[in-house]
Amino acid sequence: MSTQINQTNQLRTYLFTLTPIIGAVLSTATQLRLGALPLGIGELILLIWACIFTVHIVRTRQKITPVEALFTTLICFYFTCLLLGWITALTLNHWHGVDGEFHILSAAIFTSSIAVLSLISSTRFSATQYLKRVTLITCIPVTLLILILLLKIKIPGLELFYAQVRYFGWSTNPNQFALLVAPLPFFLIGLIHQSPSIQHKVIYALLLLPVLYSGLIIQGEALYIAWLCGMIILLTPRKITPIALTAIAFAILFIIMTTVINIDLILEKLYYMFIFGDQGNVRLTLWANGIEANIQSPLFGLGPGAYSGISAPFQGSEAHNNFIDLSTNAGIPTALTFISGLLLILYKAMKEKIYWAAAATVVLSIFIFFHIMTRQPIFWCYLIVLIRITFWPAAGKPAGETN
Repeated sequence: MSTQINQTNQLRTYLFTLTPIIGAVLSTATQLRLGALPLGIGELILLIWACIFTVHIVRTRQKITPVEALFTTLICFYFTCLLLGWITALTLNHWHGVDGEFHILSAAIFTSSIAVLSLISSTRFSATQYLKRVTLITCIPVTLLILILLLKIKIPGLELFYAQVRYFGWSTNPNQFALLVAPLPFFLIGLIHQSPSIQHKVIYALLLLPVLYSGLIIQGEALYIAWLCGMIILLTPRKITPIALTAIAFAILFIIMTTVINIDLILEKLYYMFIFGDQGNVRLTLWANGIEANIQSPLFGLGPGAYSGISAPFQGSEAHNNFIDLSTNAGIPTALTFISGLLLILYKAMKEKIYWAAAATVVLSIFIFFHIMTRQPIFWCYLIVLIRITFWPAAGKPAGETN
């Protein structure tokens, strides 16, 4: 009887912890959605899991730890400011209730709920175990998609390149797939450093190849900059350790692959962006107009919506900067709180000499400096990995469950 109970608890542990990871990864497969439906298979998995897991938490009266309580409190603070910002926008006649604003609000509610529940479910594994599962589950589709590309396998409904130039895997937006691969090199380096098994080290090292190749052919400037800054963190002069040697090898491999595979495409892309396409100036203009809109309500923001524009504020465009858009939606204090959280993770990782985690934090922070990604479940999945590694490495026993 005791063995059966243990097996049931173990199965429940795996289902509750692995399901949100799988759902978050599949939520980036936007090409696989049916028609124009806003929800794909990943979002449906997350929605069903969230309902079941919430009932389980209530039924077992699971206790909330201080870290979970703080995380939940910050989410509640965000929505309080978002509500006050919405009231402010109504007062200033800047909120019109268009579909885009409701989409932003619903996505924020959905993703925030998933983030809180995922953090609670992650405690069933240690931080290292959770890191390993997140990394491997994410690397599986990344590797399979590269094999499909290299073997030239045709799958109906799946286009691997955007305008035959930028690789976007199974997403409809190259930047969404770029987020999927962004921290993976540094997660794999961390696993190589931590694993006592030579066989596992070799597997993690081999998984670096499809991840790096995917990042290179995505041709995302934000991803390149983020990876470069992450490598700088890893290569900061210190005592030569195995992780430092791994980072050096990673850097050399990255440079060689970049040079051999698509240096001409990168140069052409940079020329188009800054000279022909003038995207650099457009991005700066969006940032400036987003900040100008934020000045209208700096304390609580203007609620859910897109308040920047090409020629002036309030033209229905996002600023394409997560920190500016967050400030515009929920106020400067909310944005500063979010930035402080990222800096705290970075500080703790550096203090504990978990340099790969520090590098991954920098990568995510820089990447969202150029894109709006906090509405993506996979972003919070990665952030939870970093929270667990830096602040909560041990597994916690869920209250109300039988050993």
